[in-house]
Formats: sequence, structure tokens, C-alpha cells
Amino acid sequence: NIEKWMQFHSGDVEPKKLKVMIVDETLDALDALGQDAESFPYSLNFQTVLLNDYYQIQRTMPHLLMVRMEQVNNKSVIKEMITKIKNIAEYDPFVFIFKSDESSKAWQEEMEYPYIMATYNSISLELVKDLAHKLDSRINISEIGSKVFLNSSDPASNLYLRKEIEVVSMSESTIYIKSKVEIPMWTVFLIRNPVRMLVTVVPHREGSEYQQPNCYRCLINGVGEAEKAQIRRMINKSFEV
Repeated sequence: NIEKWMQFHSGDVEPKKLKVMIVDETLDALDALGQDAESFPYSLNFQTVLLNDYYQIQRTMPHLLMVRMEQVNNKSVIKEMITKIKNIAEYDPFVFIFKSDESSKAWQEEMEYPYIMATYNSISLELVKDLAHKLDSRINISEIGSKVFLNSSDPASNLYLRKEIEVVSMSESTIYIKSKVEIPMWTVFLIRNPVRMLVTVVPHREGSEYQQPNCYRCLINGVGEAEKAQIRRMINKSFEV
């Protein structure tokens, strides 16, 4: 039963639950990390720049955001980022700004957001670890309780749920589907039959005839030449009368 399964797998993996996003054009901290990424006690996400809609933040919802102020990631960009964060419901991450001429208090007052720290110093791994540890101690995000965490390579980490969809259109590179269940953007599906392939949900092209409720555009990936030939045969067969 489920209780025995939970007990059997309990303690298999210690999760890295506290998420840290480092936005730095130089990626100096990533270079310093080297081969020690697995042993670093917190989840790290490195970005050189942020997209205009700050999708990286909305998708990963880091607990600690560390931004190095530079030519691209300038004050205007950081201000827009914080404004975006303030508009996300029930999300109040700590923002640490490096290479800033302004104080923490000045940033907090201007942005009307209390969880901002600023310094003129550069980003260092030791500082990242120290700040993450202090934040983790404060919010206890790494407390796992009775939860079970599995390594991504463990077969038990895969969960399959059968849902019915309608294939609207398909080419060698794209498939359009309709689903009664809402599918989050960038979701990746593994299709086993009739061709083994991965499909990723992506935004519709502007003005697409398929840009309608419950219809999703998916890019086909993870296929070799043999699979591509199978897809072509499958599509050609669908035109046979």
C-alpha cells in the first residue's frame, strides 16, 4: 500500500528545496562552482539576462533572487523585475542586488518592497551559500517532514496519468492538440506509440488559426532520423482514402 511505499523510499534523497536564481552576465559564480554543483546544498538557477516578461522567475519562483547590476541588467530592468514580482500573488522572494551604488534602504523605499538588500560587492559562492542558509533557517523551506523525494534517474520518480486528447493537426515538427484539462506552458510529454518522441507545449504563433481555447501547439523533439521517417509515413498514411 501507499504507506509501505512511502516508508520504503523515505530518506532516499535529500532534496534541495530552497531555490536560488543568480542573474549575472559574467557567470563568474557558475565558473567558481565548477564540478561542485551536486554538492552545493541549495538549488541554483543561473541566468545571464531576464526575458522581457520575466518568465524565468514566474516559472521557477525562486526564494532568493541575486542580481548583478550591469549594462544589460541595469537599474531599469531590476525595477521592472521587482514590480513584476510584487504583482505575483502570494510570492515574496528576497532580492539581493550586487554592484549597486544605492543602499538597501534606498531600494526598499523606492520600490516599496521590504525584502531587498543591496551591496557594491560582487557575487561570490560563499556569500550565496551564507545568504541561502540564513533564509532557509528563517523560513524552514528544507524541512521535508514525511514527504518522499526520489532521484530523477529512479524509475519510481515517473508518474503516468492517462488523459484523453484530440489531435487536431500534425506535421513532421509540430502537433496541435485539444485537451479538456489545462496544460501548463512548456510541459513536456513522452509519447510511446505509434512513434516514441517528446513533445513540448509552446506558445502559438501570432495569428495562428489554432490559437483558440483548449488548443495547444507542441513541438516534436527527441527524435532521430528513424523516428522522423516513421512520422512522415504516419502523416502520409492519414491522407490515404
